[in-house]
Amino acid sequence: MAGRREIFLLPGVAATERQADGWAFFDELPVPLLKLDPAGDIQLSNRPARELLGSDTCNGLPITDLLEGLGRSIPDWLEDAAQGRGTVHSEFLRVKRNDEETFVQLTLNRASEEGRTVLIAVLNDATQLKSLEAQFVQSQKM
Repeated sequence: MAGRREIFLLPGVAATERQADGWAFFDELPVPLLKLDPAGDIQLSNRPARELLGSDTCNGLPITDLLEGLGRSIPDWLEDAAQGRGTVHSEFLRVKRNDEETFVQLTLNRASEEGRTVLIAVLNDATQLKSLEAQFVQSQKM
């Protein structure tokens, strides 16, 4: 091994297929993710997020067009996350879908891209949890 170097060529995405901004991997991740600007406009969404939100395309839409808060106002929450106020915590939100009632637990993480603040939203399907919660509340009433 003295002075010897080895090069391994691995198959992958051809350079012409990659996005120039480095986010080519985003759509292939198995976790539902959104990339937002501080105002709440969706800059990028991956396939699992679009499936969970029931939308073919999310890019360019305000997040408030797809989700509604169950308590705290979404714009206030986004502003706090973008400014780095408070700790990172999740919120439960209702998805605005016509075909089925869906809830998500959304966690925002602040990041920096080319000197600008962006928010990465991690979504988890919370529909079953909310259904069990409603059943528990109903049973307590009886």
